[in-house]
Amino acid sequence: MKTKTLLKAFTLALGLLVAQQCYGPFVLTKKIYSWNGRVGDKFVNSAIMWAFIIVPVYSATLFIDFVILNTIQFWTGSNPLAMGEGESETQIVQQDGNTFKITATKNRFDIELVAGAQKGKKFALVFEEASQSWILEQKEQRQVIARVTDPSARIMTLIHPDGKTVDIKL
Repeated sequence: MKTKTLLKAFTLALGLLVAQQCYGPFVLTKKIYSWNGRVGDKFVNSAIMWAFIIVPVYSATLFIDFVILNTIQFWTGSNPLAMGEGESETQIVQQDGNTFKITATKNRFDIELVAGAQKGKKFALVFEEASQSWILEQKEQRQVIARVTDPSARIMTLIHPDGKTVDIKL
């Protein structure tokens, strides 16, 4: 009996020690909380907060932040969701015989085709917080390709080049 109690106490102490060393910024949870604060008035925000507690959105984001994102940041020094002004991260991606160089900065992805049939082609995906829109920038053209149309219902509208739209529930 004493052995089980000691083992439980040791496990708890070890867990607390490890958790203390992996404390991170909890960026995903903060983004959800911040989004909730911009949806509507205090009554709407409060209702959404209660819904997110009942549905366990906050529990899920806390778990993802703690177990995945904060652990990634602990070991690599970089949290994929915690980019600030002036920070960037570049990845090389190969797909269907093409090689893309993708540089991520805050609210922006610059994409360049570095090998393949259309080598040298460049474009960017930019998120504009004010309009809650994703914009495709290509040469001198800017085109809205997606927009959060109903934040409270978590609906995003995808906009095709021909103008047709498709609503997606997030």
